[in-house]
Amino acid sequence: GLQCYNVARPTMNHETAMTDSNSKGRRPPRNGTIIRRLSLVCCLCLGFIYFIYYSATSSRDAHGADDDVLRSGTDNGQQGKAKRNQRKFVSYTSSKWEQLWLDNVKAWTDSKQICEVLFAKEQRDYMHDFLTMLCTAQLAPPNEDWCEIDDDYKPLYYNTKDRHRFKNNYTLFFKSESPFSKQPTIALQAPTRPVVPTKEHEHLVSKFVFLDEETGSHYVEYIEPLVSHLRFPLARCLNTSIWPIPYALFRGYVLPPQEPPRGLPKTVYFDAGSSSWSEGGGGPSLKAFVNLWGRYGIDFQQIFAYEMTTERETFYKTVPEEYRDRTHYRQCAVASSVEHKDADHPFIPHEIEEFRKKANDKNNDYYVFFKLDIDSPKIEGGSIDYILDSPDLLVHEIAWEHHVRGNYLMKGPWSGPAGFDEKTLEESYHIFLKLRQRGIRAHSWV
Repeated sequence: GLQCYNVARPTMNHETAMTDSNSKGRRPPRNGTIIRRLSLVCCLCLGFIYFIYYSATSSRDAHGADDDVLRSGTDNGQQGKAKRNQRKFVSYTSSKWEQLWLDNVKAWTDSKQICEVLFAKEQRDYMHDFLTMLCTAQLAPPNEDWCEIDDDYKPLYYNTKDRHRFKNNYTLFFKSESPFSKQPTIALQAPTRPVVPTKEHEHLVSKFVFLDEETGSHYVEYIEPLVSHLRFPLARCLNTSIWPIPYALFRGYVLPPQEPPRGLPKTVYFDAGSSSWSEGGGGPSLKAFVNLWGRYGIDFQQIFAYEMTTERETFYKTVPEEYRDRTHYRQCAVASSVEHKDADHPFIPHEIEEFRKKANDKNNDYYVFFKLDIDSPKIEGGSIDYILDSPDLLVHEIAWEHHVRGNYLMKGPWSGPAGFDEKTLEESYHIFLKLRQRGIRAHSWV
């Protein structure tokens, strides 16, 4: 500690004191006086420095131990503050439209009235607003009443001025069935734009609320509602000659995040059930997700694909050159649980965990997207159960086609050798709802 020593002062008798005070001129100070004064000044300076240091140290300690936690793993060896979560899940809220279906899906499914309900006036208003919101470009004159809904596969064209005639394919159709079918190209007023819902669409789209711990502010992400039979709402309710399963493979209803995920600078995409980059029985998934999410500035830096029948050489021939180095393909059947996995049958949620360990992702910098569609209800269900039961957030976003027997509109197309999940459509709704209520952007895929 700082110590100041007293310097003995010489005593003066009364006579001397009186003489000094009455003298006309002061005597020059003696050497002892100079030393005493210098010592006093030094003590005061040292005491002031010690006071400033002690105050600063106490103030730092009072602000909490979290300021002393240091960021690890930086390349230059510098230490910084611990990373705060910029995407901390706060809540999920169903839209008015979604809540209407949550409340009534059992009755409408039991009575097989899904399509009929969609053509009733209340649902027609929702459908018109939803289709109008999904427009990615308006057509150029003289067709400016029409818009294009580009799903990066087979775009739809919709007359935004005609609210109530969904049964007429001249208001919602594919190009080959349209009045524009003979035109080599369809002129657009502007390039394709991303779909970005706003507060005015909250009666349609559901929303997540997240907290940015860096700024202390909350923000919203929107997602398509859980409605109809959990795919494009009008699928199998409209006639078309394009597909034997009318509109069932249209994926333009799915809404990606409206901006790159905050605080998650790295992105990785796992795809279980991908036989080709740009083709497939139900349409491509790899090309679709890479391009659709790319419209919002989300670039998947690593891609892991799994499929049982396509050979590696055949698969990689379909991958564009710019994505080959980041795409990792395995020809294999995937497992239904950790207990059933082995070297030849990976369990995808475990693969995600292992990826994080190998990437040394201590700061949780990766945004994980998982598409699951291998037409095997048992295997798919094992992955979903594991994700829901995990105490940690394994994935941030998932696209999954849930083959449930209760979806009577898709019973024919899904009648393959793998069979059905015996759940009802209402139960399927609640699985997707539960995923969303954990902060996972869960999409019902095609």
